[in-house]
Amino acid sequence: MAPILGGAAAGVMVAAVVLALGVTPAAWFAIGLAVLAIGAGAADYVRTH
Repeated sequence: MAPILGGAAAGVMVAAVVLALGVTPAAWFAIGLAVLAIGAGAADYVRTH
């Protein structure tokens, strides 16, 4: 369940950054971090199940 919540939190963070800053390099950086966080959560889920 934690990977799902982490992915959801990352998505909300990205949405907030994009709304606040527009599509800027900082927003692309936040999107990249969110994708990495989602990938890490998915890998952890697969490893533990």
